[in-house]
Amino acid sequence: MLLAWASSLALVLPLALVVGEAIHDSLGHGFSAENLRVGFDSTWYTNFAAKTRGLAASFSPTIIGIGAILNGLDATIRGELLQMHPALVCAGLAYLALWVLLSAGLVPRYTATRSNATFASDVVRFFPRFALLTVIALGLYGALLLGLLSGLEHEIENITRETIDERIHFAWILAGHALVWALLWCISIVFDYAKILSVVADPCSPRRALLGAVRLVFGRPMATFGLSATLGLLGLVVLLVYAVVTPGASPSSWLTVVLAFVLGQVFLLARIAVRCLFWSSQTALAETLRSHTR
Repeated sequence: MLLAWASSLALVLPLALVVGEAIHDSLGHGFSAENLRVGFDSTWYTNFAAKTRGLAASFSPTIIGIGAILNGLDATIRGELLQMHPALVCAGLAYLALWVLLSAGLVPRYTATRSNATFASDVVRFFPRFALLTVIALGLYGALLLGLLSGLEHEIENITRETIDERIHFAWILAGHALVWALLWCISIVFDYAKILSVVADPCSPRRALLGAVRLVFGRPMATFGLSATLGLLGLVVLLVYAVVTPGASPSSWLTVVLAFVLGQVFLLARIAVRCLFWSSQTALAETLRSHTR
């Protein structure tokens, strides 16, 4: 967990320094810098947003506290992650690769028949399989978000073109997104268990692991989807707690800035813990279901 946290922090720190330097240059030692100690200065931000280009343009009032999480969720739901600044897209892909690397070493730690292999040797052994499965999953995600979702939204616009009741339009949009995200949820669970089976049933090719995961997930949907939903609710609780305790753009001092940073890092560690709990619980369930089918 500490390795995942330190790696995540090291990944985003250079980007944060670039944005911070742009804000520092814009503020200088003028009245805006003093105003921001009291509260958010909308006049300064309007001028900053109008003049700023590049990565620093990603700075907005919504990155404060829970807003940063909601920004990412909104971009994910809309399928607009790849439309962000190239540096953010590259950082996101690097973060994904980081977790594929870490999961290749984590999953073997959670198996009942744990080998004496080190974390590093397990990473070397299982990372190619995990990486291939992740690339396939990303292809399916892209087909759904960029293909199916865009196509559904276009069809919904045609169907509701002459509808004046916005509730009907909203219901169609909600149904379309629900369909796409239900399919994405299925894909996510199947590929999670495919990675696990590639370790538990070692030696196991990615193709065999994927077919085995499909049989396991849809053979016992109450267990597999129920576990995923339960752990998802746990993650939602962690998110809600962070939303309540994190400070907003209130009067600031060094103490409140440090407190905001510490709370953010605790939240990041909590998310990492939930992700590790996902892997360990799914691994235990996969081993249990496999033993019952033998």
